[in-house]
Amino acid sequence: MVTSPLTHTSIETLTQVFNEAFSNYEVPIHMSEAQLKAHLHALGYSPEDSIGLFDGSTLVGFILVAIRGTNAYDAGTGIIPSYQGNGYAHQLIDATLAHIKQRGFNSFFLEVIDTNERAKKLYLSHGFTITRSLLCYQIKKEMLEGTSSVQLQKQENISIPSGDCNPSWQNSDACISRGGFTAYDIVHDSVKRGVICFNPTKGSIAQIYIEPKYRRQGFAKQAIIAAKNRTETPTLGILNVSSDCEGIGGVLAHMGFSLLLTQSEMVYTL
Repeated sequence: MVTSPLTHTSIETLTQVFNEAFSNYEVPIHMSEAQLKAHLHALGYSPEDSIGLFDGSTLVGFILVAIRGTNAYDAGTGIIPSYQGNGYAHQLIDATLAHIKQRGFNSFFLEVIDTNERAKKLYLSHGFTITRSLLCYQIKKEMLEGTSSVQLQKQENISIPSGDCNPSWQNSDACISRGGFTAYDIVHDSVKRGVICFNPTKGSIAQIYIEPKYRRQGFAKQAIIAAKNRTETPTLGILNVSSDCEGIGGVLAHMGFSLLLTQSEMVYTL
């Protein structure tokens, strides 16, 4: 078994191995080639910094690495079921950390579903530390009650003010600008009250920001209801909300959003 960068691995091969590796995951994942390509592009995927696990010339596992500045991010770690349980994850992690350190990155971030205790222990054993808890919410749109008196005015270029809550890697401005998300100014009585950013085809909200002086006046709730009317999916979700962002967490709970799962954000400092 050897490890090597995925520089010359085709998206066809990667998609096949990706789907097989995640077929027995905590939350099974299956993507088409186009979907995986778009997902990785949004995250900032770097094939030359991603590491594959090969049995001879056959790809059987991987750590997909995205990059931004001096930081790197685990966009997916997987090993196909027939090779799991043999310690190869340790080999992959060691090879990836050595590679990105040699490439000059300072930090390596990832997220682990909290019910996946085995994976958390694996990363902790390699020197990762838990930085925060991330919460994932979802609701059926038919359950969203109330009306909205705000107007959503589309921004030409995504511009979201820095708020009290630091977005996760996937919800960062850099990722959402490449991931099919649109930002809208939240306007009420001709006054901008904040910004909401969501992907209408996925029904996924990435960020909500309300100007401090307009908070606790219902504008976040009304913006979410307005976003519901512009999405194409039967559900509306918001992933990776930092647990210390009590304001938006309280709004979502009050509106009836269900907590799907929690994740631990982890980091390895190189």
